[in-house]
Amino acid sequence: MGCGEARASVPPVRTPSLIALLATAAAGAGGGKLLAVRAVPGPDSTLVQLEADQPLSFTTLKLAAPPRVVIDLADTAVAGAPAEQEVGDGAVRRIAAAGAGAHTARVIIELAADVEFDVRASGTRIEVRVPRAAALARNRQAESGGETAGAGA
Repeated sequence: MGCGEARASVPPVRTPSLIALLATAAAGAGGGKLLAVRAVPGPDSTLVQLEADQPLSFTTLKLAAPPRVVIDLADTAVAGAPAEQEVGDGAVRRIAAAGAGAHTARVIIELAADVEFDVRASGTRIEVRVPRAAALARNRQAESGGETAGAGA
């Protein structure tokens, strides 16, 4: 370098880092919102409804002690759904909703008994049907002919 030449110090441009940051922000902005969780009791079962602002990707898991259903909603934030609600209707004891990591919302349905459940998704709603143990016992008894025993006497 000769006399009078100045060397400019320019900080390096980290384009890949900036692109990754913007992509992460865009992905977060496109995630869904869990808006409501409600229990709708029926005569033989309780329907737990999860309402979102868009169709959601989810997984379910059944745990045994205490019996409960866990629903993980991918790329979803809890926004408006109550953190916890007591149900106590003979099928569902309580329901809780919370974040489970940076991009997952989790709904836990605590069951009154260890029963099978049915999950269906339609549009922006996910429904979990939980039968009452007493209704299951009645159905099993009817299927085995327990109600008809002694009917002709």
